[in-house]
Formats: sequence, structure tokens, C-alpha cells
Amino acid sequence: MKDAQKPDHVSLNTLIGRLREGRFVIPDFQREFEWKPWDIRELMRSIFLDYYIGSLLLWTGKKENFVALSCEAIYGFNGDARPEYIVLDGQQRLTALYYAFLAPDIALPTRANRYFYFVRVNRFMAEEYDAAFEYVLEDLSGRLTAEFGRGFDVRNLRYMRQFYLAFPIHHALGDESETTGKRNALRSESSVPAKRNALRSKSPNAAKRDALGLESGQLNVPPSLRPELSWTHYRLLLGVDDPQAREWYLREAADQHWSTRKSRR
Repeated sequence: MKDAQKPDHVSLNTLIGRLREGRFVIPDFQREFEWKPWDIRELMRSIFLDYYIGSLLLWTGKKENFVALSCEAIYGFNGDARPEYIVLDGQQRLTALYYAFLAPDIALPTRANRYFYFVRVNRFMAEEYDAAFEYVLEDLSGRLTAEFGRGFDVRNLRYMRQFYLAFPIHHALGDESETTGKRNALRSESSVPAKRNALRSKSPNAAKRDALGLESGQLNVPPSLRPELSWTHYRLLLGVDDPQAREWYLREAADQHWSTRKSRR
């Protein structure tokens, strides 16, 4: 049994990264994704409140395994998959996480429209948890415009989504290198209960700030972001598909003080 796989834990941030890369595949004997919009919201609520959400049963597969079991990507995945794990148990939760965090351009099964999920930070910090976690239909543009004014048309919302995918807040959900970052892991069944209470060992406000990536009062952002660039600069950079090329143009635009007109060239 030298190749036997052992229980392990993984941080939520790492898990989202693997979902983004298409590392999880679903064998054909699994049932279809069936969760409703409110089920996904409750999962998000449980994660941010550090509730135990169960374990995953994964099989590190090989190409012949993927073929033999007619494996398919997570519902809504669109891209070049890098299959690594066959999901034996946990498909509904993994698919819900993919849908909520990565917002694929597809409606939920049995639904006519897409849904968007978000956390109201002010409500979360005020411990108004029932109002902190929300989901909305694709008419988000109209709702945001009515509440906040101009700047939230459908095209701009698509740019915002692309911006999040191109420049994710890498550490907002906890750093895997930190001991406290393990509080957001999907634990194996062997995890000790004390680890599930990592957030509670801190003061309530400190724990909530950790969960939102607001440690020490600062929002953790990718080091590549340059505050001297405008939203228009970043919107133009989204048109560069290659990440390394995009990073180069970003540095050049900031260091050479490019105007948005020069950035278009």
C-alpha cells in the first residue's frame, strides 16, 4: 500500500486556485449538480463563519482513469483543464465554490439566469450575518445603478469580473503558510476539532478581519497592482491575454507614466 493516499487539508485559497485551473473532474457515475442558489449562499455563510462543511474524497487519477470513468470538468468550467483529482465525494460543494467565487458565464441548472454572490462587509463586521451574504440575478446592473449611480452598466460589470479573474486578491482568504490560514481549509475527517475553532480563539473583530483579508486594517492585494494606474488603464490591460505580457505592460505603463491614449497603441 505504498501508494495509498492519506487524509490532508488544503486552504480555501489553494482550493479556489485548483478549481480555476480545472484540476477537479467528475466521473460519469456522479449525479448532476443540483444545488439551488440559496444552497450556495448557505455554503458561503458557513465558510466565512468557520463552520465545519465536511470533507472531500478525492482520487489522484491518471489519464487512463479519466478516460475509463468518462470524467468531465466541474459544471461551468471553461478553459484548458489540467485534470488531477477525480471527485468521489464533494462534487456539490466544489461546484458551488466554483460558481460563487469564479462566476462562470452560465446559468445554474434549471435556472434561466446567472447568479452573482457577494459579501456585504459592513454587515459581516456588524455580525448581521443573515444580511451579509447575498446573491442576485443577472439584473445586478440595474440594482447597483439604482443604489450607487452611474458606472455599473453591464459592460462595466463584465470588465470588473475580468479584472477579478486577472488580478485576484490572492491572500484575502488566508495564506497557506500561516497557521491561522488553516481555519478556512476543507478539513479531512481526521482534523481535530480545535483547528475548526481557530477564528474563535481570537477576538471577534480580529477573526472577522482575518476572514475578509483585512489583517492589520489593510486589504491584501496582489503586489503587481499599481495604484497610479486608472481604471481605464486596467480595463485596457484586460485585453492582453498572456499574463506575463500583461504584467510587463502594467509595469511599463506605471513606470513610464503612460497616458490611457498611449496605452491603447
